[in-house]
Amino acid sequence: MINFRYILSHSIFVAFCAAALGLQTFQLLQIPFSLLILGLLFFATLAAYNFYWMLSKFFFCRQSQLPIQLKSFVSHFIFFIGSSIVVMDCVWQQPQMLTPVFGASIFTFIYAVLFSQNNRKQENKFLLVFKSVLLALTWSYITVYLPAIGFQSESKSALPKLFLHRFLFMWMLCIIFESKDLLAIQSQETGKILSQKTNIFLVVLMTIVLLTYAIHLLLTQQYFGGLKAVVLMGTGALTYLIFLLSLKPRSYYFYYFLVDGLMIFSSIATYIASI
Repeated sequence: MINFRYILSHSIFVAFCAAALGLQTFQLLQIPFSLLILGLLFFATLAAYNFYWMLSKFFFCRQSQLPIQLKSFVSHFIFFIGSSIVVMDCVWQQPQMLTPVFGASIFTFIYAVLFSQNNRKQENKFLLVFKSVLLALTWSYITVYLPAIGFQSESKSALPKLFLHRFLFMWMLCIIFESKDLLAIQSQETGKILSQKTNIFLVVLMTIVLLTYAIHLLLTQQYFGGLKAVVLMGTGALTYLIFLLSLKPRSYYFYYFLVDGLMIFSSIATYIASI
């Protein structure tokens, strides 16, 4: 169990989730599979998340025992450096990937600098939405555009539809994590009126995103195939159900295994639907 928590805390599992979404992109766009790009997605995600956790440990080291925090910081730093080297090697082999990787790096840097220091920024509804949208855009950009490099002409009509679908799906996952962070803030507050209002705001926002997700799938099902569209619709409904469960305190594994695991579930379900 300790080793499993280590895999989750160092974002190794979520890196597999990113690769799974890349594989789903190959399937939905019906373009040739590339192991190099899946490897790039895995290590780019590993580098990005460990960079974020590294900054978090640095900014909050004064609130915990320094030796423990320093050990954790060094661990994330090693993962960040090692993953970054692999990413640079992938870009060296395929120079056309430089632009999307650079763009995603800029998004990641902005996100990490803004939100690794103070979770209380989420009590501001504008910043809450901005944070979730920024992260969802970054995920969509890297998991849709990168696999489609070199095949934009073949997938010209389907690519923007898939990008919007992926963005809405990732936005729903990000909202679930916003719910988690708000619950953590609530547990430290004596007056919870503001937080409860924010929870209502999240429910309304999640419902709007789900409805948009469903309407978009209905309008674009011909690009993905009827059965795949049904599977994706079911994934969206399951995501909403898990969001409702997240409105009450849940375990660490609920968020970093079950919620993130929805990405792998969506990819596997899409693959089965394509057989």
